[in-house]
Amino acid sequence: MKYKKGDKIILEITGAGTLTDKCYLLDNLAISQNWVDDNAQPLSDYIEDSAYEAKREIKKLKAENNELKRDLKDLSSKSELNIEAARSFAHYDAWGLASRIVLDEKSGGFSGEDYVKMFGSGISTETVFKKYSYEDVADLVEKLEKERTEFERGDVVKTRRGSEFVVTFISGDCLSGMAENGQCYTGIPKLQCVKTGRHVEVNDLLKKIGGEKK
Repeated sequence: MKYKKGDKIILEITGAGTLTDKCYLLDNLAISQNWVDDNAQPLSDYIEDSAYEAKREIKKLKAENNELKRDLKDLSSKSELNIEAARSFAHYDAWGLASRIVLDEKSGGFSGEDYVKMFGSGISTETVFKKYSYEDVADLVEKLEKERTEFERGDVVKTRRGSEFVVTFISGDCLSGMAENGQCYTGIPKLQCVKTGRHVEVNDLLKKIGGEKK
């Protein structure tokens, strides 16, 4: 058979039958009027349904398109905000770095020792601004701060209170050690300590505490 169950076909009514007007002529085939009336659906219904579905799909696509436009607009706005925020941060960071160069230590600037470590002795702030770019100074500061946070056993450090001790033990983010007078310091946060630049070889001394190992 050409068609299977569920297939929809279109037949043209070419006239009404003469058998007591109880049949239709569909492509010149006589088919029961009752069967057609009960089972057939006007082509106009299909067309209207198709038009309705098409309109609904168009409406859906328009809504999706409008939503995409809004998302694109929001994304564009956010990108502009991110760029502006990045620019503001860069200005703030550059100004802060410049302030640390020209201000004294009490006002938030670099200490004399740090200044010399980065730029050398006898270098004026005017020379620094002429000779170095922002990126150059930022790299020097990063290197200096990295050196400060990388502690080793034997480093002499200074606490925020001004006490100094030699590091004998490192545990995570804390330092322990002994001062010149024998006072012990235990569990001092690294963030509260700065390296003095001095180093004492304590490994051999600490090994002797446990005696000679054979």
